[in-house]
Amino acid sequence: MNTSEQVQQMIDTLPKTPRKIAKFLRSQGITGRRGSCYSCPLAIYFKQEFPYASIYGASVRVGYGAWNEPFRLPKYAIDFTKAFDRGRFRYLQEKK
Repeated sequence: MNTSEQVQQMIDTLPKTPRKIAKFLRSQGITGRRGSCYSCPLAIYFKQEFPYASIYGASVRVGYGAWNEPFRLPKYAIDFTKAFDRGRFRYLQEKK
């Protein structure tokens, strides 16, 4: 399976609402930091397969350097990220 197929498979595995994504990530023990493209819970989810993953706006980037192709996220994943950054799903916030 190539990188594009792997990324798409991970996107397809996500539940289809922000709330269900939060529950899905919590069930995997994933937490993260608000306002961080590298450490938000969704980035941590992708880092399970792609260590350099980051979330930028409406896309996930899984590479580094010259190879850092963006993959478009579906609206429900974007909505999850926005809601998390605004303080929802506090149970996913990394403990200090």
